[in-house]
Amino acid sequence: MIMSLRARLGALAALLVLGGLAVGGIAAWVIVSDVTHRDARAAVVVGTATVAVLLVIGGVLLVHRQLAPFLHLVRASREITQGRHPDEALGSIRLDGELAEIADGMRTLALRLREIDATDRRFLMSISHELRTPLTAITGHAQAIEDFADEPEMRGQSVQVIRKEAERLERLVEDIVDLARLRSNRFTTVTESVYLDELGEHLLAIFDGSSPGAEPAPGAARVDVAGDFEHVMLHSDGQRILQILRNLVGNGLRYADTTVTVTGERTSGGHVKLAVFNDGEPISELQRERIFEPFVGTKREGGLGLGLAIGRELAWALGGNLRCVDRVDGAEFELLLPLEPPDFDR
Repeated sequence: MIMSLRARLGALAALLVLGGLAVGGIAAWVIVSDVTHRDARAAVVVGTATVAVLLVIGGVLLVHRQLAPFLHLVRASREITQGRHPDEALGSIRLDGELAEIADGMRTLALRLREIDATDRRFLMSISHELRTPLTAITGHAQAIEDFADEPEMRGQSVQVIRKEAERLERLVEDIVDLARLRSNRFTTVTESVYLDELGEHLLAIFDGSSPGAEPAPGAARVDVAGDFEHVMLHSDGQRILQILRNLVGNGLRYADTTVTVTGERTSGGHVKLAVFNDGEPISELQRERIFEPFVGTKREGGLGLGLAIGRELAWALGGNLRCVDRVDGAEFELLLPLEPPDFDR
C-alpha cells in the first residue's frame, strides 16, 4: 500500500514537472511570436518562467510532504523489527486519519508479537526445567542401582523412583502434545449425545474411594468429592468434558480442606454450567487469569501446571469457556458449554 501510493505521488511529481515546463515553453513561444515591445515581452517571459519554476518546486515540496509520514512509518517498522520498542519508534511521528490507524495497528501487532515471544521463552524455560527434574532423578537412581546392585532394598527403592518419574515424563509429554495440537487447531473432537447426570456419576466413580493422585498426608483430613447434576442432554464430546472435569477435581483435591463439590445444571441461553468448588484458600484476583498459563497453575504436590491451560483450550474447542469464579470462601472453576455446538446439524 505504501509503495503503491509512493509510486502514484512520484508520478504526480513528474506530471507537475512536465506541466510546469510545458506552461513555461508555451508561454515563451507565444510571447516570442507576438509583436510587442521587446522589454515587455522579456518581462513576461521572465515572469512566466518564474511561475513555472515555482510550480515545479511547489509540486516537489507537496509530494515530499505527503510522502514523509509514510517514510517515517517505514523507518519505524524497520526499527521495530530490529528490537526497538514500538512506543519509542512510533512516538515521535505525528499522524492522523488512516495513517494513525495504520500506526496503531503496527503498535498493537508489535506489542502482541513481543508478548508472544516472551511467552514462548518462558514456556521453553519451563519445559526444560520440568524435563530436567525427572531426568535428573532417573539418572541418579539408575546410577544408584549400579552402585548398590547387591542391596535389594536400595535397588527396589530406586526402581520405584525411576518408574514414578518416567510416568511423570510421559504425562508431561502427553500434556504438551495436547496443548500444541489445541493451539494449532489440529485437535479433533466428536459430537455425541451426552447426559449431564451420567457424566457426573462417571466422574464421581473415578474419584470414589482412594481419590487417585490425591492421597492425604499423614494426619491430614480426608478430602471427599461430592456432586449434584441435573438430567440434561447436550451434544458435545463427553470424553473431553470428562478430561476437563478430571483435571479440575484433581486440582481441587490438592488444595481443598475437606470437600470438593461438583455441580451441573442448565442455564439460560442454551448452555450448561459445570462448577467445581473446593473449600481451600480462595484465588486472588491477580491470579485468576495467570493460573491458566502453562506451567503456572496448580503445581502443588507434583502437578505440572498444564491442566488448567489444556482445560481452557478444550473448553474453547467445544464452543464454551472455562474461568475462575470470584469467591472468598474457597476456589471455584466454572465450565460453560453450549447445549449444541454452533455447527450442529440435526
